[in-house]
Amino acid sequence: MLISLNTMKVVLPFLFGAVATSAFVPAKFGHNNRASALGATSTIAELQQIVKKATVAQKYANNASARLQRAKFSQERVENDFNIANERADHDFELAKQRVEHEYKIVKERVENDYGIQKARVESELQEASAEEAEAKAFLEEVANEPVTIGASEAPAVADETASKEAPSTEKSFHLVQEAFPGALTNAELLDMINSSIEDAGYDKSKTLVATSLCCDEVNRPLETDLSANFDTNFQMGGLAGFPFGGATSFGAMAAHIPDGGDCCVVFGPHVGVDSTGKVGTVERRGRANGGSCCGSAVAAAGYVGSVFNGEAKAQDPKDALDAQQYYVGSMLMPYAEQLEKADDKMVELPQALYDAQASLMGRIVKASAGGVAGKGKIAVLGGIQINTPPGFTDYFLPNSFDLYDNEGEKVEELW
Repeated sequence: MLISLNTMKVVLPFLFGAVATSAFVPAKFGHNNRASALGATSTIAELQQIVKKATVAQKYANNASARLQRAKFSQERVENDFNIANERADHDFELAKQRVEHEYKIVKERVENDYGIQKARVESELQEASAEEAEAKAFLEEVANEPVTIGASEAPAVADETASKEAPSTEKSFHLVQEAFPGALTNAELLDMINSSIEDAGYDKSKTLVATSLCCDEVNRPLETDLSANFDTNFQMGGLAGFPFGGATSFGAMAAHIPDGGDCCVVFGPHVGVDSTGKVGTVERRGRANGGSCCGSAVAAAGYVGSVFNGEAKAQDPKDALDAQQYYVGSMLMPYAEQLEKADDKMVELPQALYDAQASLMGRIVKASAGGVAGKGKIAVLGGIQINTPPGFTDYFLPNSFDLYDNEGEKVEELW
């Protein structure tokens, strides 16, 4: 027989009351009544144990039920959090996707726009270059058909063809030179600068000997011709690329040729060409359909120096005099290898590096041989870059230094 816990809780108090009453039953009621009371007491004790166990069981059941409820709640919360996180992830992914697509669109439009701008710029530059080339060619044709104007009023008047070839160079300017070498002077302007500078230094031009150290390339003869016409004659010290390969011996010989009581003026420097399109490092030459390297020796030396610097070749020593000058051009250019490799335009940088090397050598020569200049003779040393132009135009010279020395090799003043 099963009795619910709640029923027991109602019935037991009455049973406890009955048992308590039976304990005081008078003897007159008899033995049987007492036995019945004792049996009831035993039954109540058993019922109390059952109730106690049932209470414990009920407590465990309640705890289990509570845990089950909490587990269900946790499960629901986890599922809810999962759904929220999943929705958030989908949302974030969609936002990221939209942002990436938007940024890609912006980048694509920017690249397409930049490409269009660059393309238009390049096309414009090509058109301008083509127009300039056509203009230069037309100008050259016009010049070729015009009579050549001879400058330098101090040149002696001669009629024969040989003498006319030795007259000073033409005075027609070539504006593209200034774009690559700002500050360059025409040959005529250079002569004016030399004359006024040495006159201020106390020179008597009639007692002045000019010495040149210019490259043996034929395109450099116009400047030498102008200098010879200006000073009556000139002493040559130069070799390939304009280096003063005559050295201390040639300077001593030149010093011994200075007119009595006179002074000397030394002009040195490398040369570079600028062709009719403005390209540096090449120039059109008389009677040739195509131009060529200018200065060829310098360009070859730069190639040699670059190959040694980049580890593609080893530096060579001259074995005989067959090509000794070219070897020394490369050797003296070697310290400037990195400078040339990093240059924006190697052909513009090359003559400057050559000038620096030549200025160093010329300084040593003057120091060693200045004593050969007699009396109180002075030594004016003009160094720079000679710039060759297409036929029909004057050449240029970019002065980098013009200094005055005494006959002990000491620098007295700067003339330019």
